[in-house]
Amino acid sequence: MCLAAFVTLVYAAVVLGIGALLHETPPSVPLAVLATAIVAVTLEPVRQALHRRLVGSAYDQLADFSTEMTRPLSYDEVCPLMARLLAEATGAASVEVWLFGPAGAEELAARWPVDAEPADRSARGIHVHDILHGGQRLGRIVRREGDGGGLSPVEQRLLADLLSSAGLALQHAQLTARLHQQIAESSARAEELRVSRQRIVATADAARSRLERDIHDGAQQHLVALAVGLRMVRMVAERDPQRLPVLLADQVAAARTAVATLSDLSLGVYPRSLAEEGVGRALRAATTASPVPVRLIDRTGRRLPGDVEAAVYFCCLEAVQNAVKHADARHIEVLLEDDDDTVRFVVCDDGGGLPAGTPPSGSGLANMHDRVDAAGGVLTVTGRPGAGTSVSGRIPVPADGAAS
Repeated sequence: MCLAAFVTLVYAAVVLGIGALLHETPPSVPLAVLATAIVAVTLEPVRQALHRRLVGSAYDQLADFSTEMTRPLSYDEVCPLMARLLAEATGAASVEVWLFGPAGAEELAARWPVDAEPADRSARGIHVHDILHGGQRLGRIVRREGDGGGLSPVEQRLLADLLSSAGLALQHAQLTARLHQQIAESSARAEELRVSRQRIVATADAARSRLERDIHDGAQQHLVALAVGLRMVRMVAERDPQRLPVLLADQVAAARTAVATLSDLSLGVYPRSLAEEGVGRALRAATTASPVPVRLIDRTGRRLPGDVEAAVYFCCLEAVQNAVKHADARHIEVLLEDDDDTVRFVVCDDGGGLPAGTPPSGSGLANMHDRVDAAGGVLTVTGRPGAGTSVSGRIPVPADGAAS
């Protein structure tokens, strides 16, 4: 619109104005040729001047760019905005923003205009500029010259200032994105811990209820029967002493049954062999009667803290029981090993494995996760259909980690 007005003005001034002074009617052809020549010579300088006047001076553009880059922006907003503002501020035909990935490879983050052809960096008129901040190279700007050609010294200084602002904005956006990611991971971890603690409380309540029921239905009944029998012995001793040997023998048998029942209950709570002999021998004793052969490889060379031994023992026992019940395995192998600061266990079977695309689940697996998490370790379950299942865990051992 402005250029059309300029052409009209030149034509009117030269052809009509000068023609009127010279009393030329109709308009003179030589004056029309002169007007055309003036327009041809001055059109491009006038266009650039109008562009600068309407769009703003170079350092107006820098101020606008810096203002845009310092306002709160998400990581996805920074690069497209950077490409557009750089193109507008320097009169570039197109601008590409490339960022360095974790492995050092360049990744295209934005292009302006979005439908522009990809820039060939070896072609004429293509310029590549590094985006730097604090001595660190964050990415590159690939700029295609506009119709005005190369940059003047002032515009080159402008571009350097623009790239400096871009580096600061990009660094800020990367730090913000990393912070949001860490917050999301922390929130997810906190939620996992909350759910885990709820499961631990629920499991403890269920275990306590089960223990109360087992004591009531099992050991208590035997102890009540033993008490009744002893009262009978006292009555018989007063009336028929000859029957005492038989009755006393019966009470001895009843006492042994009560002791055996209590011993069985204690095995379900905390095996005596685990406290006295360690995790390797306790697992060997617990798996000896397994219907599926269990091979135990114990490479631990010391006793471990009680909470670590308990976590390893119950996780391995749960994994073995799962393999026996659900995996249709023919062979199970348990590996225990430790170093200075870590104990590791692996339970493998040759059963049916895990369904493809389905993450392992179940209350038993949740209990294993809870035990290992509570000990500060990590539990991993892997498997493929027909290739068996592997349950492995790593638990840190304190520097003074000796059995208490």
